[in-house]
Amino acid sequence: MRTYNYDQLSRMPYSDICEIILVKEEFKVRATDSTGLRISLFLDTERCFHLSRKRLLDRLHYLGAARHGLFVPGFMPIWNRALMHGFTVNEVKQSDNVYEIFFTYDRSS
Repeated sequence: MRTYNYDQLSRMPYSDICEIILVKEEFKVRATDSTGLRISLFLDTERCFHLSRKRLLDRLHYLGAARHGLFVPGFMPIWNRALMHGFTVNEVKQSDNVYEIFFTYDRSS
């Protein structure tokens, strides 16, 4: 499985991130400490909003909670491109201060 560290992603040009997504196989992003926690919180917020009825209260909660994404700019391009190209976040594992975010390609898309 391909593995990318958050610090590595944050220094990559956007064209390199697009090339990562062209390979339709699983990969994971590793982040540590507060960066990993912010990514995890952002992904929880996205999941909860996706499952909500998207009422005004849900949208306001999302607006407040999605701010975690602002503090992980190196993660957002790969997450966005991955979703647009048929990947899903399959799992987030935490071990001590390391978070691993697993992306799986959905072959049906």
